[in-house]
Amino acid sequence: MSDHADEAQEYIDLTDAVAVQNVRNRMQAAGSDICRCCGDDIPAERRRIVPWAETCASCQAILEYKMRMEQR
Repeated sequence: MSDHADEAQEYIDLTDAVAVQNVRNRMQAAGSDICRCCGDDIPAERRRIVPWAETCASCQAILEYKMRMEQR
């Protein structure tokens, strides 16, 4: 019979595995030419460096800033 610590560890392991797979899927998927946030074109240089990009660099910076603020 497992205790709460074992169940919590199993949950953490499963969530980590899903998160890693999501990152792998995004890295393998082709991105877009249009930013999903603002609708502007994603520059070719950004698409060359980050082929899976779905946002322009400006919108990505805003999204990352918001994520950092939520973690506080």
